[in-house]
Amino acid sequence: MAVFEKLGELNMFAGDGEASLRHYSEALASAKEPEQTARLQRKIASARISMAEFDKAMESIAGGFEAMRNSTNPEYGRLFIVESDAHSGRGDFEQAAASCERAVASFSALPDSNRRDMSKAQRMHGVIMYRTGKFDKAIELYQRSLECLDPEEDENDYAQLLHNIGVVVIDKGEYAKAMDHFERSE
Repeated sequence: MAVFEKLGELNMFAGDGEASLRHYSEALASAKEPEQTARLQRKIASARISMAEFDKAMESIAGGFEAMRNSTNPEYGRLFIVESDAHSGRGDFEQAAASCERAVASFSALPDSNRRDMSKAQRMHGVIMYRTGKFDKAIELYQRSLECLDPEEDENDYAQLLHNIGVVVIDKGEYAKAMDHFERSE
């Protein structure tokens, strides 16, 4: 199973969604634990999203949720993040935002919340708010995402979020403030 999963990851990195889907499906056929099944269903959904197959992605996400059954496991929250991506792809930003909120709630309920997962959920929610013109909410969510990260340990994600805030601030017409965020992101 691990070899097929790794091949799927390499193919996703290379931009070959179809090959990735094939390898993830092979791995899924030998998955024995609910977490493995959910993780692979999530990865299959991501491959389908990369090919703009949003409805099929939602089917895989449903399979992942079925495997986890409301588990207190980080994989459950990660499924909500991918679900948000699928909803966004279909242009359903209201459902995408709701999925991000469910991801945050899921990660918050975990005893050892994964700060990077929490940051990703907040960041995705911020992107959705930006795309729907809710700039102040986008900035708030990007700030929350920043708070989850360590500026040194998560340098790239931290810089990307500062850049994202700068972009939103430009759209608000606050150019000097945007420059500050851009400079801090370098």
